[in-house]
Amino acid sequence: MGVSERRQRERENLRKRILDVSREIVVAEGFDALTIRRVAEAVEYAPGTLYLYFENRDAIARALCLEVYQAMHDAISPIAKIKDSRKRFRAFIRKYVAFALNQPEMYRLALMSDPKFSDVLLRDGPIEGAGGPGQKTFALMVNTMAELRRKEAGAFALAEMVWVAVHGLVSLKIVCHAYPVTPVNALADTLADTLLSGILHGKP
Repeated sequence: MGVSERRQRERENLRKRILDVSREIVVAEGFDALTIRRVAEAVEYAPGTLYLYFENRDAIARALCLEVYQAMHDAISPIAKIKDSRKRFRAFIRKYVAFALNQPEMYRLALMSDPKFSDVLLRDGPIEGAGGPGQKTFALMVNTMAELRRKEAGAFALAEMVWVAVHGLVSLKIVCHAYPVTPVNALADTLADTLLSGILHGKP
């Protein structure tokens, strides 16, 4: 390995360490506890070094959120290969629930965080463009809605409705492990069937 390759790997490793430490702080203590100085102390670098990687604390927050979006996209996107839109819809909900409950800290960070964290993410507009992993995951649901209803009109609102419903299920389970009492997979399937019935037989 040459000198330039070694330096590049060192930069990548330090960036990862910065994000790992930042994630631990936010999850354990909330966004207010996250500061450049505190992260610098944890990774044993001068604060000025961190500014070579991230402009400020807000930039770290956005990077953390994008990591979650990418992980979610990686977990859910394979269902795009399912041609039957009904089966794809059910698979989407199953995959979404599985991701959230298998990665509860990541899910909390991006979608159940305190308002200050959310304000930072959206302060300068959308956190990502149309080609971002989060947008692509949501677009998969929008396209599925359009196929199910055989029209694009209203597909975006329906996709948002589905997201709100499944988010409610996983959020409750993450916050209170004892509830709902019914097994989550059974609830996910019931939710999918209930929503699907309404989507297919709703007003044109």
